[in-house]
Amino acid sequence: MFNKKGPTRFTSPIIRASAVTLFLHFAWEKFQCSPYFIHGAVPGSESFPMIRAALGDLLITWTAYLGVVVVSRSWDWVIKTWSLKQWAAIFGQALIFSFSIEILALRTARWSYTANNSLIPIIDVSALPVLQLLILFPLSFFILRLMIKKSLRENSL
Repeated sequence: MFNKKGPTRFTSPIIRASAVTLFLHFAWEKFQCSPYFIHGAVPGSESFPMIRAALGDLLITWTAYLGVVVVSRSWDWVIKTWSLKQWAAIFGQALIFSFSIEILALRTARWSYTANNSLIPIIDVSALPVLQLLILFPLSFFILRLMIKKSLRENSL
């Protein structure tokens, strides 16, 4: 099935899930940007940086998927019942990616936080990007799961 043929059999569900994931990250970025972050963009030109951020988030999401593939030793982990090690890989990568990106962006002055932003104590990183990946990684993988299973049902008819 999926293991023998690799991920290419599911190109269409992957593309559709990517579009949904891109939309979810773009919506999250648009929601959090103005009230909680200060970017170097010219006022009124926030859409391009948000699209770029959402595309980066999409790349990070698929990198995390590959991380779970490595832990699972299976391309089709997403359509099976998720084990504790898969959940740990998802959440662990969400924490590592979000903390790393935020710390790097703050140190290189790519952005800063407004007074409204809730920071995680000790490390002074915004809670919003951390929550973004903690929520949207599993949601994106669940959407992919649904789309692949739908594709499997349609192909078996």
